[in-house]
Amino acid sequence: MSNFFAKFTPRYCDVPEDKRIKTLTFLESTRKVVPFFDLLSSAFKPVKSDINGNITKLQAQFDKDPSSYDTLSDLIEWELDLIQKKSSPKVSVIDALLWLKRGLQFIVIFLEEVYADHRSGKQSENMSPHCNAAYDRSLKAHHNWMAQKLVQVRNLRASVHLK
Repeated sequence: MSNFFAKFTPRYCDVPEDKRIKTLTFLESTRKVVPFFDLLSSAFKPVKSDINGNITKLQAQFDKDPSSYDTLSDLIEWELDLIQKKSSPKVSVIDALLWLKRGLQFIVIFLEEVYADHRSGKQSENMSPHCNAAYDRSLKAHHNWMAQKLVQVRNLRASVHLK
Protein backbone atom coordinates (compact mmCIF):
# COMPACT_ATOMS: atom_id res chain seq x y z
CA MET A 1 0.00 0.00 0.00
CA SER A 2 1.43 3.35 -1.03
CA ASN A 3 0.92 6.51 0.98
CA PHE A 4 1.96 10.16 0.84
CA PHE A 5 5.25 9.59 2.64
CA ALA A 6 6.23 6.52 0.61
CA LYS A 7 6.66 8.83 -2.40
CA PHE A 8 8.51 11.43 -0.32
CA THR A 9 11.82 12.20 -2.03
CA PRO A 10 14.23 13.69 -1.37
CA ARG A 11 14.01 12.55 2.21
CA TYR A 12 15.53 14.29 5.17
CA CYS A 13 18.99 12.92 5.75
CA ASP A 14 20.54 12.06 9.07
CA VAL A 15 22.28 14.95 10.76
CA PRO A 16 25.98 14.67 9.88
CA GLU A 17 28.56 14.17 12.59
CA ASP A 18 29.67 17.81 12.24
CA LYS A 19 25.98 18.85 12.71
CA ARG A 20 26.06 20.94 9.49
CA ILE A 21 22.89 20.22 7.52
CA LYS A 22 22.99 20.94 3.78
CA THR A 23 20.72 23.90 3.08
CA LEU A 24 19.49 22.85 -0.35
CA THR A 25 18.69 19.27 0.68
CA PHE A 26 16.85 20.51 3.77
CA LEU A 27 14.79 23.02 1.78
CA GLU A 28 13.96 20.50 -0.96
CA SER A 29 12.85 17.94 1.62
CA THR A 30 10.81 20.49 3.54
CA ARG A 31 9.13 21.67 0.34
CA LYS A 32 7.91 18.08 -0.16
CA VAL A 33 6.08 18.17 3.19
CA VAL A 34 3.86 21.11 2.22
CA PRO A 35 1.44 19.16 -0.06
CA PHE A 36 0.58 17.00 2.97
CA PHE A 37 -1.66 19.86 4.12
CA ASP A 38 -3.72 19.51 0.94
CA LEU A 39 -4.86 16.12 2.29
CA LEU A 40 -6.33 17.87 5.33
CA SER A 41 -8.96 20.54 5.81
CA SER A 42 -8.62 24.27 5.24
CA ALA A 43 -7.93 24.66 8.97
CA PHE A 44 -4.30 23.86 8.13
CA LYS A 45 -3.91 26.66 5.58
CA PRO A 46 -2.18 29.06 8.02
CA VAL A 47 0.44 26.44 8.93
CA LYS A 48 0.98 25.61 5.26
CA SER A 49 1.31 29.29 4.39
CA ASP A 50 3.74 29.91 7.24
CA ILE A 51 5.94 26.96 6.26
CA ASN A 52 5.96 28.08 2.61
CA GLY A 53 6.86 31.63 3.63
CA ASN A 54 9.78 30.49 5.75
CA ILE A 55 11.06 28.18 3.01
CA THR A 56 10.92 31.13 0.61
CA LYS A 57 12.90 33.36 2.99
CA LEU A 58 15.63 30.76 3.47
CA GLN A 59 15.74 29.92 -0.24
CA ALA A 60 16.07 33.61 -1.18
CA GLN A 61 19.13 34.05 1.02
CA PHE A 62 20.64 30.75 -0.14
CA ASP A 63 20.16 31.76 -3.80
CA LYS A 64 22.20 34.93 -3.28
CA ASP A 65 25.36 32.86 -2.81
CA PRO A 66 24.84 29.07 -2.70
CA SER A 67 28.50 28.31 -2.07
CA SER A 68 28.57 30.60 0.98
CA TYR A 69 25.35 29.17 2.39
CA ASP A 70 25.98 25.47 1.79
CA THR A 71 24.69 24.55 5.26
CA LEU A 72 22.00 25.92 7.55
CA SER A 73 24.81 26.75 9.97
CA ASP A 74 26.36 28.98 7.30
CA LEU A 75 23.11 30.94 7.06
CA ILE A 76 22.91 31.35 10.83
CA GLU A 77 26.57 32.34 11.10
CA TRP A 78 26.09 34.95 8.34
CA GLU A 79 23.24 36.57 10.26
CA LEU A 80 25.04 36.41 13.60
CA ASP A 81 28.04 38.08 11.96
CA LEU A 82 25.78 40.90 10.72
CA ILE A 83 24.29 41.32 14.18
CA GLN A 84 27.77 41.53 15.74
CA LYS A 85 28.57 44.29 13.26
CA LYS A 86 25.47 46.15 14.52
CA SER A 87 23.66 45.54 11.27
CA SER A 88 20.59 43.48 10.63
CA PRO A 89 19.32 41.64 7.58
CA LYS A 90 16.08 42.70 5.89
CA VAL A 91 14.74 39.20 6.52
CA SER A 92 15.96 37.13 9.44
CA VAL A 93 17.01 33.65 8.37
CA ILE A 94 17.29 32.73 12.06
CA ASP A 95 13.62 33.63 12.64
CA ALA A 96 12.58 31.86 9.44
CA LEU A 97 14.46 28.71 10.44
CA LEU A 98 13.07 28.84 13.98
CA TRP A 99 9.45 29.17 12.79
CA LEU A 100 10.02 26.54 10.13
CA LYS A 101 11.25 24.16 12.83
CA ARG A 102 8.16 24.92 14.91
CA GLY A 103 5.86 24.27 11.94
CA LEU A 104 7.56 20.96 11.23
CA GLN A 105 7.33 20.09 14.91
CA PHE A 106 3.57 20.74 14.69
CA ILE A 107 3.32 18.22 11.82
CA VAL A 108 5.31 15.58 13.72
CA ILE A 109 3.19 15.93 16.85
CA PHE A 110 -0.02 15.91 14.81
CA LEU A 111 1.03 12.67 13.09
CA GLU A 112 2.06 11.13 16.43
CA GLU A 113 -1.40 11.96 17.79
CA VAL A 114 -3.13 10.43 14.76
CA TYR A 115 -0.93 7.33 15.00
CA ALA A 116 -1.64 6.92 18.73
CA ASP A 117 -5.38 7.27 18.02
CA HIS A 118 -5.16 4.62 15.30
CA ARG A 119 -3.09 2.24 17.47
CA SER A 120 -5.61 2.57 20.31
CA GLY A 121 -8.32 1.28 17.99
CA LYS A 122 -10.33 4.51 17.95
CA GLN A 123 -9.38 5.54 14.42
CA SER A 124 -11.25 8.82 14.75
CA GLU A 125 -12.28 10.71 11.65
CA ASN A 126 -12.31 14.02 13.49
CA MET A 127 -8.75 15.30 13.61
CA SER A 128 -9.53 18.44 15.64
CA PRO A 129 -8.36 17.00 18.97
CA HIS A 130 -5.07 15.94 17.36
CA CYS A 131 -4.68 19.33 15.72
CA ASN A 132 -5.33 21.08 19.05
CA ALA A 133 -2.87 18.84 20.87
CA ALA A 134 -0.19 19.49 18.24
CA TYR A 135 -0.82 23.24 18.45
CA ASP A 136 -0.67 23.21 22.25
CA ARG A 137 2.61 21.28 22.27
CA SER A 138 4.40 23.11 19.44
CA LEU A 139 3.16 26.58 18.56
CA LYS A 140 0.92 27.92 21.30
CA ALA A 141 3.73 28.95 23.66
CA HIS A 142 5.21 31.10 20.90
CA HIS A 143 2.00 32.90 19.92
CA ASN A 144 0.64 35.97 21.64
CA TRP A 145 -2.80 35.97 23.23
CA MET A 146 -4.52 37.31 20.10
CA ALA A 147 -2.99 34.65 17.84
CA GLN A 148 -3.98 31.92 20.31
CA LYS A 149 -7.59 33.16 20.31
CA LEU A 150 -7.66 33.28 16.49
CA VAL A 151 -6.47 29.67 16.36
CA GLN A 152 -9.09 28.70 18.94
CA VAL A 153 -11.91 30.32 16.94
CA ARG A 154 -10.63 28.82 13.68
CA ASN A 155 -10.58 25.34 15.25
CA LEU A 156 -14.13 25.76 16.53
CA ARG A 157 -15.38 26.80 13.08
CA ALA A 158 -13.46 24.25 11.05
CA SER A 159 -13.91 20.68 12.09
CA VAL A 160 -10.75 18.99 10.86
CA HIS A 161 -11.38 15.74 9.01
CA LEU A 162 -9.14 13.69 6.80
CA LYS A 163 -10.04 13.84 3.10
